[in-house]
Amino acid sequence: MNKKKLFTAIFSLSFLPHVILLAIAAYHAIFGLEQYTWILPQYVGTIYGMDAFLESIVWNGLRLCFIPILPIAAVYQMVFIIITAVRAIRRKKIKITEKC
Repeated sequence: MNKKKLFTAIFSLSFLPHVILLAIAAYHAIFGLEQYTWILPQYVGTIYGMDAFLESIVWNGLRLCFIPILPIAAVYQMVFIIITAVRAIRRKKIKITEKC
């Protein structure tokens, strides 16, 4: 496997935490998210729908930011896109100069 394919495969895999986060949130929206109090772990109730979806996105997203999974994936995606764009611009400049 050459470098280009490896970096492209890693780029594709860097979206996996985002997909998993959305899947977990969708699961909680459909099947409910149990809420507990902050001070004592006492059951308060279960929420469904958009409330559960958004709360799950926020709390699980914060967890994935404290363990720096989402930031590392985002940085890799930005670097990959910038490097790919710079290479494409260089190739276009070379083709333009060859035609002249």
